[in-house]
Amino acid sequence: MSTAKKIGLTAGAIVILGIGGYALAKYDTGSYAHVLYEKTLKKSSKDDTQVHRITDKSVKPTVKVDDRSESPKSNLGKIEKTLQEQNFTGTYAVIKNGQVSDSKTIGKGIENGKLYQVADLENTLTAVAIMKLVDSGKLSLSTPVSKFYNESLELSKNVTIKSLLNMTSGITNNNVPNNQLQPGDNILQWNLNHANTGTSGTYNYQEINYVLLEGIISQVSGTSYQNYINNNFLKPNNLNNIKFVSKVSDPELATPFNGDQKMTGGELAKAMNSQMGMNQIMASPSDYLKLMQILIKSYGDKQGFTAANAQNMTGQLESSADGFEGSAGIQGYKVAVKISKDGNSGIILMSNNSNGQTSDSNSLLEIVRKVFITERNYN
Repeated sequence: MSTAKKIGLTAGAIVILGIGGYALAKYDTGSYAHVLYEKTLKKSSKDDTQVHRITDKSVKPTVKVDDRSESPKSNLGKIEKTLQEQNFTGTYAVIKNGQVSDSKTIGKGIENGKLYQVADLENTLTAVAIMKLVDSGKLSLSTPVSKFYNESLELSKNVTIKSLLNMTSGITNNNVPNNQLQPGDNILQWNLNHANTGTSGTYNYQEINYVLLEGIISQVSGTSYQNYINNNFLKPNNLNNIKFVSKVSDPELATPFNGDQKMTGGELAKAMNSQMGMNQIMASPSDYLKLMQILIKSYGDKQGFTAANAQNMTGQLESSADGFEGSAGIQGYKVAVKISKDGNSGIILMSNNSNGQTSDSNSLLEIVRKVFITERNYN
């Protein structure tokens, strides 16, 4: 999101080959990542395996309809008209009567069936993963963070799981790693090495809070963060078009732009390394909207699901008078979503053109709000 956030990276091995599958390794031929890239290609050839491109069969060409009709098709026509009026380019999906629609593209040159970065909106999923552990009795919101990081951080017992969720822990990391870290570096350890501890209780957006939460999920569950998310949320719901970036190849990505400039592999690597590393998620609009719907129906009324204060962004969805909403972005990608409290109506927009600033993703959220009203009026 905003460059002022100085966002860190998540738990797991540092992403050298994880950028869009292999973008950094491919373009920076002088880097250690490129050496790993070459080795990976040789190993893939030896094992006679191939990287397959996602085929999102749910994506169909946009169909023009008569806006004068008030049929369900007319509803989609009105939504597309609203998006065109707002100069939106990208891909979207809607929820009508509880059902998630196919993905649709808007704008010249937008490719069908591609995956988009969800940026720090992934924090909603991380928060729910924590809540699931709380429900199972393995954790509580009042558990001190020092229980898990006592040897690495000097923290008071006032810094709890809830403090990390709300970003009021006082823990900061204002460093941004290079796009070429040394082999063997650990993302969680890198953040711990650069962490500073201050007075808790005051809100400060720092992605290191959710880095630590991912590490706690791994410790408590006894498996990696990726395995926990896959086994508890993605696989059970057949969300095959939501993937961790380390599992995504270049052809699957919606080509990222910043204004009129296509982002290079190195620029994309730096942007993604400044956020979530290989634990970042990329998704199709339909599958990510379906995931948000599932999370809302299961956890929407529970403490910890939304940010404690609507003015204090955490990457979680925020509660509004007519539903839940949120937005996020990095250079090259932005996303915004809004869903009713019952999960029966909603809209998600994903764009592959962003400058990464908070104002840019907030502008997308304003469009979502307009379309949400259109969708509900004609549902």
